Amino acid sequence: MKKLIIGLFFITLIMGLMLIRQDKAYIYGIEIKKDLYNSHYPVTISTFDSSGNPTEVVFEESPKRVVADRTNNVESLLALGLENRMIYASMRQGNISYDDMVRKYGEKLTNLNGINDIETSLEYIVALQPDCILGWKSTFSPKRWETTEWWKQRGVKTYITGNSNHILEEGKIEDECKYLSDIGKIFNVEYKTDKMIEEIKQELSRVQEKTKDKTVQKTMVIELSGRNIINYDQGWLVGDMIKKLGGEIPVKSRTIGIEDMIHYNPDVVFIIYLQDNQKSIIEEFSNKTELQNVKAFKNRRIYLLPLDYVYASGVKTIEGLRMIKKSLYPDMN
Repeated sequence: MKKLIIGLFFITLIMGLMLIRQDKAYIYGIEIKKDLYNSHYPVTISTFDSSGNPTEVVFEESPKRVVADRTNNVESLLALGLENRMIYASMRQGNISYDDMVRKYGEKLTNLNGINDIETSLEYIVALQPDCILGWKSTFSPKRWETTEWWKQRGVKTYITGNSNHILEEGKIEDECKYLSDIGKIFNVEYKTDKMIEEIKQELSRVQEKTKDKTVQKTMVIELSGRNIINYDQGWLVGDMIKKLGGEIPVKSRTIGIEDMIHYNPDVVFIIYLQDNQKSIIEEFSNKTELQNVKAFKNRRIYLLPLDYVYASGVKTIEGLRMIKKSLYPDMN
């Protein structure tokens, strides 16, 4: 009887160890494919094609050779401990988001193949023999890395971020939660992405409960682009973030002028930026004489928002929400 109990203990221990490894399990040094005993796959993921039309992609197994294009996709795999899956990583450098990621991930980021490339050719990507490409709508065009259909014909899975390149008519926090959920399903790490999603939901719920009796703050989100002032309204992810955190964006047009800012007289103004060298331009704009009677400028409630935290934000969504919350409610913990 004692031998039987000991035998059952070791069998249970071995089975537990098998579940620890993400793609592979080992018993006495012998590799066993996880798919043989895991019913997670296949999984069907709703995404988009190159034209922005809804489509479905079936993943029969967890991708092993991934090309990740754009910040949200690169960082998602890093944050989930999947950097060894990336055979090529492409994202903007020389900006706030990249610098933050270097501090956070160090060599896990800087040692990625392609991370220092300005751009690469379709031929090079094909030669890498990827089994999956994560990107934006702009990733998949004949002028860049070909269409989703082109890759499908070659047996390569593709996934396009819904909040990229205005595929969706209105970007919402729920779309970023779906993105995280999709990545979790694709790579069988839902136990990690579910925690991220739950953290977002709890943060929103907590802020909404604390602010339900507060006066709605009139808010504008702008980006300075040459002579133009780009307006981010509630059709953008950042607009949905502000709305759900108790703000209101009154302007709907894509671009605005200083006269519009004077007319709407916002309580708070967020200015989108990418690089530190933009701060001097933003400061010059903020000091314009004609804006000094606008509430936000008069009360110095002008806040900078790094773009990648509020646009196709992925794992940065929770940080973007907290940046906005801290600005709208400085006294809230």
